[in-house]
Amino acid sequence: MARFSVADALDDTPRTAEELAEVTGANPEALGRVLRLLAAHGVFAASDDRFTHTGASRMLRSDHPQSWRDFVATFGTERTAKQLGYFDYSLQTGLPAAEQAASGRVLRHPSQ
Repeated sequence: MARFSVADALDDTPRTAEELAEVTGANPEALGRVLRLLAAHGVFAASDDRFTHTGASRMLRSDHPQSWRDFVATFGTERTAKQLGYFDYSLQTGLPAAEQAASGRVLRHPSQ
């Protein structure tokens, strides 16, 4: 959502998923599903078929003084997702997950 700048596209006018998809380049059906999911968790607000901002979604705007947009966007990258899969490695060894993820080797937990 952050990488598609949905919060920026929403602005202060309630909009449908179709309207937001047209501006962001997202698939309207997929965007609607994700917006409803995020609204269920308070990130956006939903009323009928329109979405509006909450305090959380405003922080995803690029013009917010304490914007989290770029930080949140990094979690949607393939590289970050792969590294998160090696969290156990980092916790067990104290070493960065990036190197282990790059090698593709799997480190099993000592109890296995």
